[in-house]
Amino acid sequence: MDPVVVAEGVVKRFGWTVALNNVSFRAYKGLNLVVGPNGSGKTTLLKIMAGLLRPSRGRVRVLGLDPWRYRSRLLSAASMAIEGYPLPWWMSGREFARHVSRLWGVPFESLMESFEYFGVTDYWERPLRGYSSGMRKKVHLAVGLVLGRSLYIVDEPFSYLDQASIELAVQRINRLAREASIVMATHIVPPGMAGSREILLLVGGEAVREPLRDAPLWVAEVRTGSREEAHLIASIIEERLSGVGERLFYTPKAGIVRVELLERELGEVRDLLEKWGSRIYLNPNLVQLVSRRA
Repeated sequence: MDPVVVAEGVVKRFGWTVALNNVSFRAYKGLNLVVGPNGSGKTTLLKIMAGLLRPSRGRVRVLGLDPWRYRSRLLSAASMAIEGYPLPWWMSGREFARHVSRLWGVPFESLMESFEYFGVTDYWERPLRGYSSGMRKKVHLAVGLVLGRSLYIVDEPFSYLDQASIELAVQRINRLAREASIVMATHIVPPGMAGSREILLLVGGEAVREPLRDAPLWVAEVRTGSREEAHLIASIIEERLSGVGERLFYTPKAGIVRVELLERELGEVRDLLEKWGSRIYLNPNLVQLVSRRA
């Protein structure tokens, strides 16, 4: 499978400050994550992918194009929601949706569905300048996660949202990840996030290349009808993944087998667990684990 995003040796400087230092990353169909604490360079990298910033050094290709030179062409296939990107305060929510429809070539009906999904239509006749931080975030998500695009570049989708809105965003992202490519930067990994195709761990503008010792990246639960069935499934998992060794942990309890995995590449692990009806989620404590390296 060819990557939809390629970043090779990317360096970005702002004066004497090095925001990104020799960062490489590839993104494929499905969910691809850029994870790290605040100030780690996540937003800078996504702005480069979106064509909003030019790298100081390195090579970036998005859908085969240089995003700095061909940003307008990218908008025909990609949606973008970048943290802190200003909204046109003089427009209403509805007017902004129509503006995006014309600019990106997205059917207005698709945008209306997305605005309704995130609850923006409840107040979209009002000028954007009067929106709260949470309301503006929902507008960004409604535009950035509109259905029918081939690539989504999404920055910090869960900030400023209440729990109900976070759950809506997780459901939308999980759905889109089955149909398209998503590159998402976040310092929050809420429960229920589907397994990621690729993960870039960033700390201080640099990629964390070696595995995090004893820190599971993935969590999965296989729910069974009884403790005995849980023991049986656990023994099968252990036998099938005998070469995995310390990467696999399980605890049969009340008919549940919990599996924690350290590896970034799941391979046959994913196939086996999904066979038993399990979904694989990112560890919600991942960002805290990465932050300890800072």
